[in-house]
Amino acid sequence: METASAIGGALAGTAMTLLAGPFVGSASGEAVARVLLRVGFEVERRFFTPRQESRLGDAYAAAAQGIAAHLDASEEARSDGFFEQPGPEQSSPADELLEGVLRTAADAWEQRKVPYLGRIFANLCFDTSVSPADASYLLRVADRLTYRQVTVLAFWQAVLDADRPYGHELRGMFVVAHAEGWPQPTATILAEINDLASLGLLGVRRKGDGEVVHPGMTIGGLEAFGTFGGVSITTIQPTDMGNTLHRLMGLDEVPDDDLNDVLAAMGGTSQRPAPEQR
Repeated sequence: METASAIGGALAGTAMTLLAGPFVGSASGEAVARVLLRVGFEVERRFFTPRQESRLGDAYAAAAQGIAAHLDASEEARSDGFFEQPGPEQSSPADELLEGVLRTAADAWEQRKVPYLGRIFANLCFDTSVSPADASYLLRVADRLTYRQVTVLAFWQAVLDADRPYGHELRGMFVVAHAEGWPQPTATILAEINDLASLGLLGVRRKGDGEVVHPGMTIGGLEAFGTFGGVSITTIQPTDMGNTLHRLMGLDEVPDDDLNDVLAAMGGTSQRPAPEQR
């Protein structure tokens, strides 16, 4: 309570919510709340510009809200040492990753990306399949991405999502595009897609074994991928690392309108009605 009351600025409101609700009454909730309060207090004491303070608050709130959703679903936080401090004056992996998330969010120049950064920490608290070392690298990768690259990654996952209505629409457009030829994407969206491939987040489904591989392992290589000349657009999909980052950032919540912007940049034409017609 003393720590929560000492946290001010954009983090103050969220800090006080950690003293109630799903964070109280369970070992998982209290363990995560301690990390949020401890790191929030330390980070908030540093000097930030007003815009950095706002970004910090948004990421902190997104992390707390995401954790609360896991706790409300009766999920148990990881018990693999993630929250344990290895020794006196040493930070736990959770402390270090939360600090990394908050500092990354504070320096982000695209506000729309900030909540997804906060969700990385929230999902890490319950996902033992991602080690702290892997999480640190994925956070660095997420920092590199533009918001549109975030939506591009979400776009390709939506195409594969059988439970998402927009995914059905996209797959239908792909069938037509595959038969009639896909229009030329803009140079910028091609560069962003190529960058995602270079980072190991997007690949192409190889003929024969169906494995998702780097474009360089296909006939025509990255150049063909970049021009869509030798690699069919219908074969592009997230790699295992891309799927992991998608899951940690909670990119299934990227709005359909943002996915639609990606489709337009790639030369496709959405059949979705205009906003005023929905």
